[in-house]
Amino acid sequence: MASDAPRYLATVMLPYVFKTVDLEELIRRANAFIRHMRKDTPFWEDFPLFKPGGLDPWTEPRPEEVTEFCRVLRTLPLATREHLIDFASRSDRRASSGSQPVDQATSYGTRKRGIEAEESGRLLLQMGLLVRSDDPRGALQRLTVKELTEFLAQQGVEGVKVRRKGKLIDTAMERCPQAVAEKAKGVCIARLAPQYAPAVAWAHEHIDRSVPFFQVWLGFAFENSPPKG
Repeated sequence: MASDAPRYLATVMLPYVFKTVDLEELIRRANAFIRHMRKDTPFWEDFPLFKPGGLDPWTEPRPEEVTEFCRVLRTLPLATREHLIDFASRSDRRASSGSQPVDQATSYGTRKRGIEAEESGRLLLQMGLLVRSDDPRGALQRLTVKELTEFLAQQGVEGVKVRRKGKLIDTAMERCPQAVAEKAKGVCIARLAPQYAPAVAWAHEHIDRSVPFFQVWLGFAFENSPPKG
């Protein structure tokens, strides 16, 4: 229950709708396990008990704009579905334009499970979920703060005291735009296709709602699950 497996399943199973069975029994077993573990393991003291209300994320109909989005997702490999959600999550906080190198926009968990990022990115572009971007600042998103500071120094931009990545990128765009454009050559920079933005926003919320169900289901729906309390 406490691993990243429930969120992974919530992400890759996003395009499907499931009918839950024996949910109350699974919740009872999960809560009995948590109460038992709290006796000896401090970690579980802060792990909340499950409540029946809201644990089934498939009770409400899906918005109309989500239908086509889910149809496209179903054609993609599991790792590529996860790649898209990683990309969208990182776009929110990495650049004002949302542009970034496609093959770099994967989380540690996605890479750990195995992915050919370039091929996965090609599929996302081919299916129209991502669109290419001509914003060169996206090429700088792969750099660390240290690397950005060194890049600026190489371009003769000295005395930069800020340590925020976004500010360093803004400085590079303002002070040495030609060097940034040169660095962007050969890098596949993309952004989320605008028509899918509402569906992706829904997807983030749906994944969060689905995680508790998959925590209970993975932990207690199989024969080798922890014993009943």
